[in-house]
Amino acid sequence: MAYNHQIMIPENSSAVAPPAAGMGEFSRISGVFFDPKTAFADIAKRPTWIVPVVLVVVFGLLVSITIGQRVGWERVVRQSMENNSQVHQATPERREELVATYTRVFSIMAYTGVILLPLSFAIMAGVLLGVASGIFPRGFASNRSSRWSVIPA
Repeated sequence: MAYNHQIMIPENSSAVAPPAAGMGEFSRISGVFFDPKTAFADIAKRPTWIVPVVLVVVFGLLVSITIGQRVGWERVVRQSMENNSQVHQATPERREELVATYTRVFSIMAYTGVILLPLSFAIMAGVLLGVASGIFPRGFASNRSSRWSVIPA
């Protein structure tokens, strides 16, 4: 209930305008392209992070799937090895071993990296939030390190 602060009498709650509802997530996404001023003003008022992270993961997976199916990871590896002078010095058998190994690595990391990167950022943010909010006691790191330190305190 709102109050008239000059005479401290409760005002009619219907006279107080309700806060305007912000844009929805889909409206924000389309607004970035079609009405950026309004969209970015709404994002500045009420920032969120879940939808952008989900979009980055989904589009990253789509790009990885497209490259894997249309281009092929072996072709990507071979093209990247053409620019490496050390690979040219290797024997043809060793080059084929490298291509096979890196094709497996690229195909696995292309999909897991897109998911693990935001997850690692979330873990780092949680640790930093814990440090900043005082979960760790003051002097926690310095006390521990001085116990095992070679340099006298």
